[in-house]
Amino acid sequence: MKKKSPIERHPLYRRWTHIRQVCLNKNSHDYIGLTSDHLDNFIDFAAWVIEEIGLPKHPNLKLHRKDQTQGWCQGNICWATQQQIGRNWLNWNIWIDYQGQRVCLKDLSEIVNIPISTLSRRLQAGWTAEEAASIRPSHSNRIKKVRNRERTKTANS
Repeated sequence: MKKKSPIERHPLYRRWTHIRQVCLNKNSHDYIGLTSDHLDNFIDFAAWVIEEIGLPKHPNLKLHRKDQTQGWCQGNICWATQQQIGRNWLNWNIWIDYQGQRVCLKDLSEIVNIPISTLSRRLQAGWTAEEAASIRPSHSNRIKKVRNRERTKTANS
C-alpha cells in the first residue's frame, strides 16, 4: 500500500478532492458546476479556508457552504455538523415561518418537543405554525380543534 504524502494526510485534503469532483467533473453524480478560484491548488485552498474560518474545533465538523446556490467563496463557508449540513439543503426540508423566523420543521419539532409527524399533519390541516407548535399533542386537544373548526365553518356559512 502506498504511503500517503503529508498533503494527503492534511484534514482538508479529502474535502478538497470531493469539492473539486462536484464542481469540475460533469460525470460525477454530485456535480453542481459551481467553481471557485480556490480549487485549483490544494495548498492555496487550505490556506484560504484557514484564513477564512480556521481549522475545525471538533473532528466531526465538515466544511460546508452556507448557501447551496452559491459557490465556494468568501463568506459562504463554515464548519458544520452533518445534521446542520443536511438541514441546509432546501429541497430536503420543510421550511416554515415561525415567530418571525424561517425554521426547518425538524428543528421546530426538536425545540417544542412535538413529533415532526404531528406538526406536519397540523400544518397540512391549515393550522398556523404558532398553533401547531404551541398545543401539546393529546386526544382531547384533537377533539377541541376539530370542534372549533366545525363551529367556525358553521358560523361562516
